[in-house]
Amino acid sequence: FVSGPLKHTARVMVKDENLCVHCGLCAERCPTAAWDMQKSTLNIPYALDEAAEEMARCQRKAG
Repeated sequence: FVSGPLKHTARVMVKDENLCVHCGLCAERCPTAAWDMQKSTLNIPYALDEAAEEMARCQRKAG
């Protein structure tokens, strides 16, 4: 996430989704409460999950 230029500072806010672990510390420590962490469902598929699903499909077909 990269914001547009912020008023009065000409800076931008940058959040690197590849590094963020959604710990909430940024929201917790922000002195102006500008960040808000809300609950949501995070679905991160992993290769092992896909392999397990494929094995289960093959076993069902084999019967």
